Amino acid sequence: MPDIAIRITNITEIKSAFNKAPKLMTDELNDAIKKTVLTIQGQESLEYRALGIRVITGGLINSIRRGVYYSNLKGEVGPNVTGSPGVEYAVYVHDGTSRMKGRPFLLNAVKSSEKTTEKNFETAVQNVLDKIGREV
Repeated sequence: MPDIAIRITNITEIKSAFNKAPKLMTDELNDAIKKTVLTIQGQESLEYRALGIRVITGGLINSIRRGVYYSNLKGEVGPNVTGSPGVEYAVYVHDGTSRMKGRPFLLNAVKSSEKTTEKNFETAVQNVLDKIGREV
């Protein structure tokens, strides 16, 4: 059997590029999370308004407008996110009660944003691969 030798001439550059991958991926994923949260928040507001619920105080719609939270590799959206005063009755509007059917405005917003969410994360991964590829 013949001896076959493969020599990779730019192994140092390849290693260097892949060593940067975790930070690049974290940055890109954080960007995708922010884009996704903002998309869902916009849809959530539209879904809630489409329900035609008339409220005097506007507390729930205001909590939706303020309802975003970010930290590293984490994003929250909804009327009662981390650090938001929110409104305690949001869950009852969303899920319903024994006297009222649920109006799942957040769930509907998430479902209607699925394609955009997938695209955001596909783009994030592709961006990292492209950046690594350009360095090698």
